[in-house]
Amino acid sequence: MNEDWKKTIKVVPEFKLFRNYWLNNFESKKYIKETVNITVIDRKKNRIIKNIDELISLVDREKYEINIVQLELYTFEEQLNIIVNTDILLGFHGGGLAWLLFLPIGAKVIEILPIMTQFKDNRYYDVPYQFHNACKWCNISYFSAISDNETAAWDGLVNYLRPVDYKDEHNISTKDINKIMDFIKYK
Repeated sequence: MNEDWKKTIKVVPEFKLFRNYWLNNFESKKYIKETVNITVIDRKKNRIIKNIDELISLVDREKYEINIVQLELYTFEEQLNIIVNTDILLGFHGGGLAWLLFLPIGAKVIEILPIMTQFKDNRYYDVPYQFHNACKWCNISYFSAISDNETAAWDGLVNYLRPVDYKDEHNISTKDINKIMDFIKYK
């Protein structure tokens, strides 16, 4: 697969206008803090990261504050305030990562992707590039890791055909946990 198109992605000023419009209209509050704030999007029904505690246990709590949130439990304004005070946003591929549009300058995004995003011939679906591209457009650092759940799928038809008791749970490999830690620590 020719990936030259990735090199041409530029910052999109319209995202900045959109972001500023919402931030100004909701008077979101940016708090001054001594630590780096990591927000982990926690999901209870699907796309669950089973071993997130393993990753969190490696984080230096003197330098980093970790907030595990279920965004759907908050109002729009509360969600916005959580995000504008986030330095690193971590979550499984899904709509919650769209909040990256409101992250502060210099923030980072860590996206966990289902293993099924990779074809056997090592080519990828276009879908995983959504947040990669949005991060480039917003001038935000991006990192992705692949989960280990081979049966997980995100195609609507496949989701529809799953057994009722199916668990959409994923682990991050130790190798990827180490890479994520390096990404978190990198300035």
